[in-house]
Amino acid sequence: MSGEARVRAARNVIVSTWERRLDPMADLATEAAQALEDAGLLRSPQAAESDGGQKPEQYVVALPWARLMDSEDLGEFLDELAAAAITNTSPEEALAEVEAACGTWRVIAEAQHAHNTAPGPEAAPSPSADDLPEPYGCRYCGIPEAAHLQQWSANEGWHGFREPTEKQVVKRMLRRRGVHEAEAKAGGTSV
Repeated sequence: MSGEARVRAARNVIVSTWERRLDPMADLATEAAQALEDAGLLRSPQAAESDGGQKPEQYVVALPWARLMDSEDLGEFLDELAAAAITNTSPEEALAEVEAACGTWRVIAEAQHAHNTAPGPEAAPSPSADDLPEPYGCRYCGIPEAAHLQQWSANEGWHGFREPTEKQVVKRMLRRRGVHEAEAKAGGTSV
């Protein structure tokens, strides 16, 4: 069956499901999905595996961003999706309405996910290696000797370059190493 014929057949199944609804309070999206599956136009990963098709691990998720929604938003999305597919228009126009609904709800899902997973205001930003003092930089401000001249620090006031203690050098190196390892881990690369 061609893609256009498949879309037309799916639309007809959804329209007939809409027209023969017995319970107006029933979930149209669930009824439509069941009708599509019964008509052989929608296969679950389990059905595909049971009849020798693709295994669930290889099953392509069509709307991966829909999993980011809570159940209330997911229900509203599916209802809007079903309503978009049931319009009395050409298959191309129905598809355009379905795509518009998917586009709108994708933005909502991704924005909600970003909001739910963003660090709160109390989260301190992670330092980068560039923000840390040079290991052999000045004892008081961390600026390297070549660029130091006279500098101001809150603790020491105006001062010239002073060599760091061995303990400071080791501490600075370990801290830089930790930041580099964290950056590499976050970026998926090895140190």
